[in-house]
Amino acid sequence: MWCQLVHSRKQRQDDIKSCLADKEFRGSTGRNGGVAAARGSESAQALYFGMRVNRRRALILAMASIAVLCWYVVRFDGDPKPVDPLLVAHLHEAPAWEAQPTLLQNIDEPTAIYIVSGLPGSGGLFEALRLDVNSGARSSTRIRFGPNTAYIPFDSAEVTGIPAIEFHGVTHRRPTFHLLTIPGPGGPGFHLVDSATGVMHVVVRTGNTSRSLLTRTVINSNRMSETGSLLWVNRSRQMAAFLWQEADIWTLYLFSLVFVADLDGHRCVDVLQG
Repeated sequence: MWCQLVHSRKQRQDDIKSCLADKEFRGSTGRNGGVAAARGSESAQALYFGMRVNRRRALILAMASIAVLCWYVVRFDGDPKPVDPLLVAHLHEAPAWEAQPTLLQNIDEPTAIYIVSGLPGSGGLFEALRLDVNSGARSSTRIRFGPNTAYIPFDSAEVTGIPAIEFHGVTHRRPTFHLLTIPGPGGPGFHLVDSATGVMHVVVRTGNTSRSLLTRTVINSNRMSETGSLLWVNRSRQMAAFLWQEADIWTLYLFSLVFVADLDGHRCVDVLQG
C-alpha cells in the first residue's frame, strides 16, 4: 500500500514536470515564431519599399529622357505677330520658291511701295506689284530701277540698325543628326547647329523709349540667324518692312516709324501722308 502511494506521488511529480517542460517549449516556440514572423514582415516591407524606389527612379529617368528627346527633336517656328502694322499683305505674285522679293519706293510716291521678284523682261523692265500703304490697294505695273532712276530700294536693317532685333530666351548649339556630309566624304553622324528658344522682338527706339513692331515665339529654331536679312527700312526711315516666307508664299508686314503726339500727349503711330 505504502509503495503504491509513493509510486503514485512520484508519477504525479513527473507528470507536472513534463507539463511544465511542454509549456516552456511551446512558449519558446511561440516567441521564436513571432520573431521570425516579425523579421519576415520587415524583409517584405524593405523589398516593397525598394521596388517602389526603383519604380520611381525608372519613371523619373523615363520622363527626363522624354524631356531631353523633345528638347533636341521638337521644333517650333511661330508665325510673326505684328503690333499695329500699317499693312499685312500676302504676296501671291512672288512665289516662295523664288528669292526674297526686292522692296522699292518711288521718290514721288511716299505712300506706295513696289515689290519686284524675278528677272527683268524685254527692255530691262521688271514686273512689279504696287501696294498703296494706306488703303492696301494693289496693282501690277512694269518699272525700271537702278542708278539714276526714281526707284530707291529699301536698306537692310542689318546695315542701318533700324529697326533692331532683340531676343529674350536661350540660345545654344545643339547636336543634329545627318546622313551625309556635303561637300566631302562622310557618313551618318552629328553636327552642331544654332538653336534658339524664346521670343524674338523687332523694336524701334526713339530717344529713351522703344516700341515693339513684331514678335515671334520659337522653340529650338535654327532660323534666327536669317531673321536680320528679312528686315528692311526705307531710305527716309519712315517705314520698316518684314518679309516672312511660309509654305508657298511670301508675306509682307509693313510698319510706320513716324510718331506723333495725340491730344493727351501719348505717342502714337501716324499714317503716312502723301
